[in-house]
Amino acid sequence: SEGLPMGYIKYLPFDFIVEEIRKDGSVVTIERAEEQNTVQSEGATVFADLVKVGISSIEAVELIAKSLACDPRQLSYAGIKDTVAITAQKMSIRNIPSSTVASLTIPQLFLKNITVGKGVIMVGDLEGNRFTLYIRTSNDFDPSALDAQVAAIKADGLYNYYGPQRFGTPRYISHILGKYILQ
Repeated sequence: SEGLPMGYIKYLPFDFIVEEIRKDGSVVTIERAEEQNTVQSEGATVFADLVKVGISSIEAVELIAKSLACDPRQLSYAGIKDTVAITAQKMSIRNIPSSTVASLTIPQLFLKNITVGKGVIMVGDLEGNRFTLYIRTSNDFDPSALDAQVAAIKADGLYNYYGPQRFGTPRYISHILGKYILQ
């Protein structure tokens, strides 16, 4: 578009960060804990922060379940996070020792902030997500152009498009679902 700088969004998975905001307002961050301490209390559920890169939430759960030799239904989380990104979210694992969970080593993901308690994470048990975008531009990029665009978005908002992420692939029927939403 005329007047807009040339740039790339989500060129690499590392350019997009999605961190889960819990209902209590806390944020599940991508930062790795310097020291992994497993907090013990009573209960049959292990809670952990899942940090992953370049794989879907569903694939991450399958890899964890395979590594734990358990049924994937023993693992739960509040919502699906982007595949082409670094993401962080809280998850729960039922009836697996916390020491076993803490010792997992799986490419493209790690678990941190491991605690033991009661209950499980349910779909929707989150307030939202915090997004961080790294936009790749040329060296002659004028930051004031971005400042003007951000000011316009703050003043007027922006469209939140529904796409394959919301309705799944390969069923490209977003236009039909969009029609129903509008009706």
